[in-house]
Amino acid sequence: RVFNALLDGGPIDVIVFVDPIVSNLPFEGATTYQSVDAGNREVKVLLSGGTATIYDQTTAILDGAKYTYIVSGTTSAPAVQILTDQLVQNAPPPAGTFFLRVVNAAITSAAFDVYVGTPGELLDTMSPTFSTVAYGTATLYNSINAGTLQVRFTLPGSKQVIYDAGPITFNAGSIYQLAGYSRGSGALVNARLFVGDPTGTSSI
Repeated sequence: RVFNALLDGGPIDVIVFVDPIVSNLPFEGATTYQSVDAGNREVKVLLSGGTATIYDQTTAILDGAKYTYIVSGTTSAPAVQILTDQLVQNAPPPAGTFFLRVVNAAITSAAFDVYVGTPGELLDTMSPTFSTVAYGTATLYNSINAGTLQVRFTLPGSKQVIYDAGPITFNAGSIYQLAGYSRGSGALVNARLFVGDPTGTSSI
């Protein structure tokens, strides 16, 4: 699965070994899971319509695993985060809970705190669920009680909100990751929610 959060680059192509698996993926666009051969595979990310390669690395792709590639940054400072979403031996979330991981792919945000709570809960009474998530990093999965919850990002060590998802229903037994990314603002970020289902659906 690929998400294009490259701030100023336009559409991208992704090639695994010799097979083009993504073509003309626009900014803020995301694919579902694409099937590729396991093994040590060269992965290239290119700007569509040209020959500019912004990423070219050989990586081990495990049989039966699921991955999300997040392309972020700018054309002059691109970054690719490879997230292992699920391995075949992973245990599911405990009963009544879901797994959540947060990713910072927002080049304009060096770090943010993340609060997950009941809708309308006052931030002043809350502690961060994830603290100081730095650009280019992802948290570990956290087990959280399922239900309708509100997710907010703030400046680190502050209650100043830079992203508010509003109410989101998180289902028990499911695996999610929320990727913050830049849309041009020097302070505010947006986010895409990835679901660890068989097809790899996601939404902004």
